[in-house]
Amino acid sequence: MLGKINISILIYILVILNVCKANAQITPISAAEQAILFKKIFTYVKTLENPSPTVLLVYDSKSEYPKDLIDAFTKEDINVIATHPNAIDTINENIQVVYIVAGVSAAGISKIFSLENKLFISGEPEYIIEGKASVGVGKDMEEERYKILINLSTLAKNSHEISSELISLAKIIK
Repeated sequence: MLGKINISILIYILVILNVCKANAQITPISAAEQAILFKKIFTYVKTLENPSPTVLLVYDSKSEYPKDLIDAFTKEDINVIATHPNAIDTINENIQVVYIVAGVSAAGISKIFSLENKLFISGEPEYIIEGKASVGVGKDMEEERYKILINLSTLAKNSHEISSELISLAKIIK
């Protein structure tokens, strides 16, 4: 009996290690690459009123001011507003997409989640895996390919739908 339990524990540990290894292989990409990919992704989001929405970039003192992201998104003709989580309430524009900058504190993310029915995106793959964002992009280092990550539960919780064409191309997190 003890041998069966030890084997079960060993198998469980190996499964966990493989999941962690698979998730760790997807790494962040440059701001320019993110902007290009997100611009295309927006056209597959069925619930966006405009396929070229204004993106609210949220950063705080734990993350840096996202100048590279602002420049890259602007170059791709994506309107951007950058703000701190404490200033979210002062934004008067109709924002549908919120980009969570890597390194935002837990308190900042909690404040961001007070926004309802937003498409939360990020260039930090771990945020999608952890459910902090719905859609993200990165690079699969093993396959040497760009990856789109979609967290279906976070997406549904925020009342957004993505076309089946994009879902078939993405790594799905449930």
